Amino acid sequence: MDFSKFPLERLFYFVAGMIPGSAALVIYGLSEPGRYDWFFDLRSLGYRTKFALILLVALVIGNSLTVFLNRILAAIGGAIGGSKGDKLLKPLRSELATPWRDAKWRELVKKELGDRAPAEVPFISEWLFEQRRKLIESLPPAQQTQPVLDLAAEKLKSDTNDFEWEEWYDHYHQVVIWPSERPFEWHVQNGFNFNLQATSLYILISAVVVPGVRHWWCILPASLWALFLLAEMVFMWNRYTKRWSTLSEQIKLLSQKGR
Repeated sequence: MDFSKFPLERLFYFVAGMIPGSAALVIYGLSEPGRYDWFFDLRSLGYRTKFALILLVALVIGNSLTVFLNRILAAIGGAIGGSKGDKLLKPLRSELATPWRDAKWRELVKKELGDRAPAEVPFISEWLFEQRRKLIESLPPAQQTQPVLDLAAEKLKSDTNDFEWEEWYDHYHQVVIWPSERPFEWHVQNGFNFNLQATSLYILISAVVVPGVRHWWCILPASLWALFLLAEMVFMWNRYTKRWSTLSEQIKLLSQKGR
């Protein structure tokens, strides 16, 4: 195995798992004092071996907790997205809710995609469609059939083209929010924060059944980190659902690619 290709920035997530793992071991010991006496009394193991085993167990438990929390958060996000996502991500198509119709953004996307970019088809709004339909209805009945068909075909082509541009906007929207490449410092900070947040949730849940955890100097920091987690989830959800929020960042990203 070629370890030189291993993404070292990802290693911090694994190592930082000792934080919630260590907290879990301490809380387990607080639940019944003396639980670990048998382990420390083992004379067949040296103190270095015992220390290494403690670190290993903390890593396993901690990473199991973070993986479990990740799955829970993903399930919650999926449930919310499934029930309300369509309404939040597909607002009424007014001029104020259609960032993919921005002229500057479209020009940059066409430069980026080349032949893959959607064509430029004039958009027919519902208001314009109704006005043109009313004009056709003013014609004699015998002359209405073909104009109605032509208008319907034009409207279908317009909506299809608009949907293609919307899909590309959503693509770059997600690229901006979840970029494939991030700086090393981000991975370190994110790994540290997430493991502290996982630790805080474990402490708060354990405090319900373990009296030894119910101290203000333990509950207060755990509550603050849990609030940070909630705030981050709300922020990311709002950023994901409010698609206008990334228009300027998309333009900046596409401008850099075009250089």
